[in-house]
Amino acid sequence: MPAPRPAVAPTEPAPKLAYIDALRGLAILGVVLVHCVLFGTELHGLNIWVRNLFDVGNRGVQLFFLVSAFTLCRSAEARRGEAHPTRNFLLRRLFRIAPIYWLGVLLYGVAWMPLTGHPSDATPANVLANLTFLNGLSPHWMNHPVPGGWSISVEVWFYALAPWLFASLRTADRAARFVAISIAMAIGGTLLLLPRPLIADATLWWQYLLWCFPSQLPHFGLGILLYRMSGGPAASRRLRRSTWALLAGAGLAVLLTIRPVGGSLHYVFGVLFFGLTWALSRGALRLLVNRVSTFLGTISYCLYLSHFMVLYALERFGVAQLVPATTTASALLGIGVRFCLVLGLGSALSVVLHRWVELPGQRLGAYLIRRLPS
Repeated sequence: MPAPRPAVAPTEPAPKLAYIDALRGLAILGVVLVHCVLFGTELHGLNIWVRNLFDVGNRGVQLFFLVSAFTLCRSAEARRGEAHPTRNFLLRRLFRIAPIYWLGVLLYGVAWMPLTGHPSDATPANVLANLTFLNGLSPHWMNHPVPGGWSISVEVWFYALAPWLFASLRTADRAARFVAISIAMAIGGTLLLLPRPLIADATLWWQYLLWCFPSQLPHFGLGILLYRMSGGPAASRRLRRSTWALLAGAGLAVLLTIRPVGGSLHYVFGVLFFGLTWALSRGALRLLVNRVSTFLGTISYCLYLSHFMVLYALERFGVAQLVPATTTASALLGIGVRFCLVLGLGSALSVVLHRWVELPGQRLGAYLIRRLPS
């Protein structure tokens, strides 16, 4: 009879990587910028190509997903020897993401929205769905009462699958196959469901299919693939010819459905972000890794949830649009002014939230893990 495996204390996390914080900083800059653009009236006076350029900021969320999967896979490998790795992983992630989000549910649903003149549509069922991260199940709840809450729900659902994915996708070949298959399934599901809306609002239905967890899952797969290709034995980083064929088929499906689906373009950006992260990990493009980008990356989660508060407050006090949008130049200037105000005030608020809510939540999770029996 084999001897029982000895209990192992929780291990230390893998060292932080500056370029990962920088990528988070770039992602949050894009997200804040696009929301600043959408919040004013300048968009109507801009050239279609300029509008599309601003819309790239929306893809910052996909960069967040890729980086999240990469770092969590790296952390899971560093902690493989600890006892109860799945339990500890889920507890760490819960206390990392929940305190700030639950505060957001309270502020947006109960206090902030009415205070700034925006009616709150929060109901007990809606609030409960957000508190349990199930708001992503409903098109009407995915961004209510917390703006941008859909991505938090998607992130938490990935956490639920992550231990199984990390254990199953132990080679680059397996991770690449997962990416190809998940893209094909997401596109197939969208093509099947898009003409069969389950709600009256066709635009909201399209957004829901774009933002739902199955549609975003390939970006997490890309993060795992990136980690598997970054280290380990050379044999584990090699892709078989059949895998390359699967990836080519998935790429063709993306290119053929960019126009009819309208949302598969984000997979193209996922591949671009894969290349960007790979380049930074190899020491290229070092100008992107600086004190500003890494600082913004450190507070990016708090800034993601708080910058809407600043936008609503600016609107409430009549300073959301300080520059009348009469020409292209004035429209761009107005967007720039609003962006600087939101980034500055939002960063200050996020530093407070990071120090007094986010970090204490993480420490509480670590304390609980230490106290639980091994």
